[in-house]
Amino acid sequence: MDEASEARQTLTMLGSETVDTVGMDVVRRLGLVTARIYAAVDFAEMMQAVADGIVDGLGFGVAAVNHRQLDGDFLVVAASGNDDAADALMGRTVTAEEMTNILRHAERWGRLRFVPAIEQAKFSVASQWVPDIPLPDQPTKWHPYNMLAVPLGDDVDEPIAVVSVDLPPGGDIPSPRLQELLEIFTLQAGVVLTSAMTREEHTARLEHRAHHDVLTGLPNRRVLDERLDSLVAGVSGSHAAIYVVDLDDFKSLNDGHGHHVGDRALQACADAMHTVTRDGDLVARLGGDEFAVVASGIEPEAARQLRDRLDGLEVRVPGTSAHFTLSAGMAIVDGTSSPDEVVAVAGRRMYEAKARRRPAARP
Repeated sequence: MDEASEARQTLTMLGSETVDTVGMDVVRRLGLVTARIYAAVDFAEMMQAVADGIVDGLGFGVAAVNHRQLDGDFLVVAASGNDDAADALMGRTVTAEEMTNILRHAERWGRLRFVPAIEQAKFSVASQWVPDIPLPDQPTKWHPYNMLAVPLGDDVDEPIAVVSVDLPPGGDIPSPRLQELLEIFTLQAGVVLTSAMTREEHTARLEHRAHHDVLTGLPNRRVLDERLDSLVAGVSGSHAAIYVVDLDDFKSLNDGHGHHVGDRALQACADAMHTVTRDGDLVARLGGDEFAVVASGIEPEAARQLRDRLDGLEVRVPGTSAHFTLSAGMAIVDGTSSPDEVVAVAGRRMYEAKARRRPAARP
């Protein structure tokens, strides 16, 4: 008999009053499962280990992990147990409103949330997957429309994920002992997942800072150079252009309105440039009051039109009387010049455009 089968047999015994040593044996098994979660190489593997652990360690027939997405909805990203159930559940979405409704109105068994079959009609997600088993006529038996879920994370009302389980061992409503073991395991899993998310978010923030300007949120010179390196190396019969863009008379704006307005002017410049460039064009900050745009796959005439939209563009600073114009110069990326050379050409042409334009009067 393999480890998973032994675990299921042991958990079936927990439906009756057994000696504490049997419960401790299961706890030891859950410790091994928790170790697998810690050993997972990424967040997705961790969540799959959680689902597998509930099936292999606690004996449930089905377990799924619903991960909270950036928009607040929950996506099933891991499922274990019955193949039909796993296939049916993977990729399913529960809206934030639906999940909140379930967690707030379900019966509370400690951290567990239980919805009996007679209440399932209140929840639109109650019948995402229904096992093909006959309806029981005993109240202690598990009903295919019962729901048992466990929020993961520090805040049960705003969880990072929600575990849902089905087909408890023995076909019975989970006993208090099994409920406690499920709660212990998911508490441990929640701690591990929360820690992993914190590390991933910290790494993502560091990665974002390494590639983006803090003030404007735009990609920085490093990203620009990488894009130009790729274009210069890969240009073959296609067209690309780079634009260097500068705020006209930025020093006067800073001196006349203060550096805080100067910062807001740079942010307004970033927003304005996005309104005249194309989807997919790279808008980056070079430093100071200089910006750049890289437009790949653009025909010469369209490239000149984009230059004309950027050059002379008037920008107002929200919430102030300050306003300014932009000067822009363009260079074609054709693979015959280095990235530094095409930036230098665009920069020189930007200064030529600036020289032709009288500085805007400041209020």
